[in-house]
Amino acid sequence: MDTLKEKNVKEPAKPSLLVYLKVIFLTTIILFGVIVLNNLAKRQNQDQTNSGESGVANLFTGKNIKEALDNEVRTNDAYKTASSELNKTTANVLGEATRIKDQALEQGKEFVTDYVYEQTVGSMVENMINRLPERQRDKVLKNVCAQ
Repeated sequence: MDTLKEKNVKEPAKPSLLVYLKVIFLTTIILFGVIVLNNLAKRQNQDQTNSGESGVANLFTGKNIKEALDNEVRTNDAYKTASSELNKTTANVLGEATRIKDQALEQGKEFVTDYVYEQTVGSMVENMINRLPERQRDKVLKNVCAQ
């Protein structure tokens, strides 16, 4: 009986290497986007400073900066590519995490079912068989083992 318990006990599911790689890739994409946006803002700021216009104060209003950044981001192919890859990676990571969760729940359910059986029905049947006379016990065990 103890060897059956040891065989049925499984280690909890650990995330695969692919999940870690996806998380690292997702983080890299986000950092890349932040760096690209920062460089674009710096470049635009330098271009406006070097233009030498007298109305520079009017150019740096919050609304104008936001509009310029929005226009730059919307027209930038690198942003569009990074955004689509980010969405794909996020969906893959979410799918992988859901699969691991489902696997862990299934394994937990099997373990609990086996444990409850061993503690209730299994021990009751074992006690009943042990209380039988030797001759009847041998017959019952022979019949059970034959099936």
